[in-house]
Parts: sequence; C-alpha cells; structure tokens
Amino acid sequence: IDVSLINKNMQKTFNLGIIVLAPLFFFVCSVHGQTKEDKFIGKWLSKDKMTIEVYKTGKSFSIKQLESSKSKDIKNNGKNVAKDILETSKGEFKGISIDLTNGKEYQSIWVVGDDGKRITFKLKWGLIWYSEDWTRL
Repeated sequence: IDVSLINKNMQKTFNLGIIVLAPLFFFVCSVHGQTKEDKFIGKWLSKDKMTIEVYKTGKSFSIKQLESSKSKDIKNNGKNVAKDILETSKGEFKGISIDLTNGKEYQSIWVVGDDGKRITFKLKWGLIWYSEDWTRL
C-alpha cells in the first residue's frame, strides 16, 4: 500500500470539501444572521407608489422620500418623512412621521414582516390608526 498516494487523495478530498462547504456555510449564516434591524433598512415602495428609504442615523433610524409618482409630492423628493425611529421590540419600530405639507408630526409604528419583504406602517391620527403595507424594492 502506497501511503503517500492515500494521503494525496485524502488531501484532495479535504480541499474539495472546504471549497464546497465554506461558501455554503457563509451563505446560511448570512441569511439566518440577518436581524430585523437589517431587514428594516433599505428602499421600500408605499401603497401610493412613493419610493422611500430607511437609513440609520446614530442609534435611531430616519426615512427619506426618494421619489413620488404624484406630481404634488415630487417637490418633497429627498426630504425626511420620518425621524427618531427606535426599535421597541423585535421587528417593531416606533418614531415620528412628518406631514411635509404642514410640518405636523404624528406618532408612527413600523412592523417588519418575518420575511423582510414587507413593512406594515401605522400612523396615529387623533384617535384613529391608519395602516398600510410597504414592499421591499
């Protein structure tokens, strides 16, 4: 029995295993290691076809209007529409929405879907809660 030949074959098998398993391991870890915070950050499309972006500002989050399909809202592209957003529980964020037409501020909640492809946005207007879903772009 040629031990050196066996060692070479074992080394090739080991190297092939590393080449195949390492990327698979990193892929699985990155998918399962994504937090709700990671799923909250990014670009979203609202019900009325407004493109918005959630981004981190220090320890909180802000939301900026990137693009609107409504001609009356185009002037607000690039402006913040929400601020002081903090994660209050796993996947739930609370903060302030800003009405850009009059500057009024409203208590709001964003709930990230488990798959990270949907956010339910809730805005408190007086005693009534308004709700709509946003989808990830």
